[in-house]
Amino acid sequence: MKLSAFTLTAATLITASAYAQLQSNEIEVADPFGSPGYYDPEERVVSPTTPIPSASQIPETHTVIKGDTLWDITGKYVGNPWDWPRIWSYNPEITNPHWIYPGGVLRLKVGTVESVATLLSGEQVKIKPSRHKDKSVYLRNQGYLDRNALAAAGIITGANEDHMLLSYNDAIYVQFNDPTFARAGQELAVFSEVPEDQRLDDEEGELVRVFGTVRIQDYNRRNKLSRAVITEALDPIERGYKVAPVQRRFVEVEPRTNRRAVRAHVVATLRPNNLNGDYGVVFVDVGREQGVEVGNRFLVVRRGDAWQQSLDDSPSKLGATADLPDQPEYPDEPIAELRVVDVQKSTAACLVTSSTRAVAMTDRAEMPKGY
Repeated sequence: MKLSAFTLTAATLITASAYAQLQSNEIEVADPFGSPGYYDPEERVVSPTTPIPSASQIPETHTVIKGDTLWDITGKYVGNPWDWPRIWSYNPEITNPHWIYPGGVLRLKVGTVESVATLLSGEQVKIKPSRHKDKSVYLRNQGYLDRNALAAAGIITGANEDHMLLSYNDAIYVQFNDPTFARAGQELAVFSEVPEDQRLDDEEGELVRVFGTVRIQDYNRRNKLSRAVITEALDPIERGYKVAPVQRRFVEVEPRTNRRAVRAHVVATLRPNNLNGDYGVVFVDVGREQGVEVGNRFLVVRRGDAWQQSLDDSPSKLGATADLPDQPEYPDEPIAELRVVDVQKSTAACLVTSSTRAVAMTDRAEMPKGY
């Protein structure tokens, strides 16, 4: 009997302690999307007396930090974490609501800052806002050269070193058949060309792997030879590697109104595959000669039913129960916006500033006049 009384007293004390930690006007809510590694009970509290934010109080975007979940973010900004599917619907690039990553930018509103553009076909389309917040993208060991830059590249012929693999601060010799880049003080990237079998079909220009940086010290016109020193070595550098200017930092610029209407295609990508989402860098097959300027914006457009276009066999063999109807002529739909960050004679480097689907090689890109 004494044991029962003690047990009852202990249980009462535990219950009272737990109640004291959970305030009378707060309800602890289990988080279906919480990660066990990041779970903090003190952050999973929703107060029924907290006023629901008005639309004007909700910011347009939220930058994800470590530990964030859609549940938390929705509760913070909307006041009701169970409304997370609506926030998810504003961000179609998120394919799995369980997985959002630090640095990603979530759209918290929809339809408030859309703009309208007229495609070259005359169709008008609505454009969702860019969510790109970083001011630059740095490419550590990848690069892109047009054919002209590759033709003027120098080659490392030798070094004042007694080892095969060259590294930081080693003195080298670079031969230039074209003195365009052979200027004292000029810093050039050391690179090798990506083999054809590692590139995509129909890809234009030259993709290169960057191994480091050299600084040109002088140039002898008689033997077309320069002295240089290695100022950066990402990987061991070898004799026979080439040197040329390779842009590795792409700084986002303010948008500039398109003064011309231009059609283009995505012809190269720096990724190891052909899909590029937000913050990716792609190249289009038009440039300065076609009137493209830094800051111009392209719209990547597609048309048709993507699933039907991907079929290699009859839909019935895949389990479809209805015959597909004859297909109408579908309109162009924008799937991404590109911002021009560098322009060459016949190519342009573009930053993917917003996308609802991954940008692929050979995608059509349009630069609407006045946009």
